[in-house]
Amino acid sequence: MPDFYEIIYSCKKSYWKRPKNIESLLQDLLYGQTFRILPNREEIVHLTTQSFENHLAGLGESEGRQWFSIKVPRIQLDFAGFTGIMSQLWGNILDYGEFRLEFIDDQWISNYLQSWNSTRRFPQVPARKTPFLATVIKPSYQLSLQERIRLCVEFVKLGGDFIKEDETYFPSFELMVQEVAAIQEALDSLEGSSRGLGLYVPNISGVIHRDPWLAELCSKGMRAAMVNFLITGFQSVQKAASGAVANVFLWGHRVGFKSMQNTLGIFPLIQLSMAAGLNAVHIGTPILRNINQVTKAQKTARDLNALKKRLNIPFFPIFTKTTKYIIPEIVQIFGPSCILAGCGEFITGMNGTADSKKISAWVNAAKQGMEEK
Repeated sequence: MPDFYEIIYSCKKSYWKRPKNIESLLQDLLYGQTFRILPNREEIVHLTTQSFENHLAGLGESEGRQWFSIKVPRIQLDFAGFTGIMSQLWGNILDYGEFRLEFIDDQWISNYLQSWNSTRRFPQVPARKTPFLATVIKPSYQLSLQERIRLCVEFVKLGGDFIKEDETYFPSFELMVQEVAAIQEALDSLEGSSRGLGLYVPNISGVIHRDPWLAELCSKGMRAAMVNFLITGFQSVQKAASGAVANVFLWGHRVGFKSMQNTLGIFPLIQLSMAAGLNAVHIGTPILRNINQVTKAQKTARDLNALKKRLNIPFFPIFTKTTKYIIPEIVQIFGPSCILAGCGEFITGMNGTADSKKISAWVNAAKQGMEEK
């Protein structure tokens, strides 16, 4: 097995042409040092510069940026877990300001998964010929428990699969337990082959560190849950996924990613999400009129499917804010192995009243997309 992991970065083309910038990044990654402060001056430290040629390789231009790979010694990352990966490969580059992490060696992801995931069961979802459909219950609806149950039941009866709480919804633990028990029981009691998967997805971000609370939620019927994983941290997600929620479908919400995307690419975000034990992550919905956005999203989807096969892990991209008008085209582009989420498309008004005609049109739009694919 090679002694190095290959890590891919990109930077502005103008930045690539300044050797000192690349040299400083290399020194930090390979030696953990870029400068030292002496009594009378700051001095750039040059450490075995000639050896850099064995670690650096240019990969050409893409998206108006120069891409390149760096071989980082395995010994620096093998035992560091997410803390080491995020500190060394991403956190440190923030000081440079012009680099973006684009890809983490598959071998590190695979090694890390093998080191902990013997208890993670990665819940299997039934094979489907159409995408999974999801909706969101917004806090502004201020629905009673009975109104929530009614809305969830109607959605699932018409073919909906996931009913997710909003990423900003943080009720008391007692209320969360009550909602999980009542809503999931109502969904589990539904019959009929035309119904959707029927999973209620509470936001467990606020209780991710409390194993006894997570265990109680599971005992009340919780089989899916959402985590704001960039807020809670990958390490916390991994701990829960290997313990209290080992059998739960974990929906990753990337709250805060927009502020990070200039330095952290979407693909390493997906890789780290997989390694943490998540089953699905928001990757963004492209504006279909923007060909660059569509092309980029297509590439991400292709790379993700290849990664799933290499690692043999069930994982789904999530497209949000979808409507019946764009669903057919999204399905034609990305196929059935995804989750399409929307709320305003079928929930009317601030009180969260479900419109069955809109729900049916939304479900049928996904089927139409598959028929035209």
